[in-house]
Amino acid sequence: MDDPSASVPARRDNAIYLDAIEGLRADVREDIGHLRDDVREDVRDIRVDLSAFITAHGREHADQKAESETAHDGFTAFISNFELERARKDGALGVFRFVLEQLSRHARPLAALGIGLITAIAAIVGAFRVDVVVH
Repeated sequence: MDDPSASVPARRDNAIYLDAIEGLRADVREDIGHLRDDVREDVRDIRVDLSAFITAHGREHADQKAESETAHDGFTAFISNFELERARKDGALGVFRFVLEQLSRHARPLAALGIGLITAIAAIVGAFRVDVVVH
């Protein structure tokens, strides 16, 4: 038969174990909380560093683009001056060839400009009429 007084020490032992386990749980929760705070702080630092890197890297690209454009503009000016100088040396034929090269090189924008001018003149002269109907 069961002696009720025999279960009292067992209950006390269980309570001691449960208290110890609960204490360990609290310690683990506290440690996890500290780790979580550390990770959040590290992530915040990484975001700041990454943002600074992105800004600096973007500035580098902008600087490189500006340097490249400056170099290209200088080269283009050099080529244009060379072509003009060659045309001057060749005389009238050289000037004619230079003008012809420039016209062929810029044919599309010149054609668009010409069509625009013709259309504007035609509109001013009244060669065509546009009726706007509002309902």
